Amino acid sequence: MTYTTYPSRGRWLSLIINHADAWGLTCTITSLGLILHGNFTLQHIPLLLAVTVSYWMGFAVNDYFDAKYDGADVKKASRNFFCQVHVPKEMLFGSVLLIQVVVFIVFASYGMRGVLMYAVAILVMWAYSASPIRLKNRPGLDLLTHALFVQTFPYWVAIAVPKTSWDRIDGGLLLMFILASLAAQLEQQVRDFHVDSQFESNFTIWFGLKPTRLLLKFITTLLGIHVIAMIVLGVLPTFLLPYILIAMPIMLHRFVRGKRNRSESLVRFSVILSLAYTLIVWVGVLSGYYVV
Repeated sequence: MTYTTYPSRGRWLSLIINHADAWGLTCTITSLGLILHGNFTLQHIPLLLAVTVSYWMGFAVNDYFDAKYDGADVKKASRNFFCQVHVPKEMLFGSVLLIQVVVFIVFASYGMRGVLMYAVAILVMWAYSASPIRLKNRPGLDLLTHALFVQTFPYWVAIAVPKTSWDRIDGGLLLMFILASLAAQLEQQVRDFHVDSQFESNFTIWFGLKPTRLLLKFITTLLGIHVIAMIVLGVLPTFLLPYILIAMPIMLHRFVRGKRNRSESLVRFSVILSLAYTLIVWVGVLSGYYVV
């Protein structure tokens, strides 16, 4: 792998938009947590931005620690900015510190509960990717961390940091995010199985590729049943139904693709649709058209 210290604009752009499926989903989930509790206001929008930026950074940090492994595979290396560009540790540390100071100020403005949430987020960000803990290489803990923190934690932050009351929709959505995040992690591990098994360890490598594919379908089925139950019981607000429709092709694809991996183009298209619809929801809420 050839490195450069002076990346082109295209490579810098790839760092900015890298893992847009992940941080874009974070932005959507955090928005929903604020909207459903009447907190999508100018006062709390900085929290939305802080959470989204932190998750973008979390995935960038993960790429940094994965670079020495991803460099062995052409496809994974092409998706990893740090496999193509040498970033001095001092520059990386300074950039992370500068961004996190701003993020910390936003969280600290909510008092001790904001500071505690921030501390948990930073600890998990480091422990998941960096040695010696590197939770992503510990079978079982990798799934647990992903299930609790990738899709679930942003929603929890959005309802807990502004100190809002608990509603029954919150329990339903948190369970949905746990199942969806768990399935997404299994799907990613299946996709990267042949490369990761050369250097690392995770649940899929330990459990086996074929059983993991079956487990992925089982969890997706549970997710589908849970979503249908929320709709039938009237727990799911009507304005959330388009998100379910957007996600359905990804879920159904898991049952019909056989041994093929997930479609990255389908994932990207779904993220674009989700963000576009989220923008519409933002406008509706801020204009007073939609009121919780």
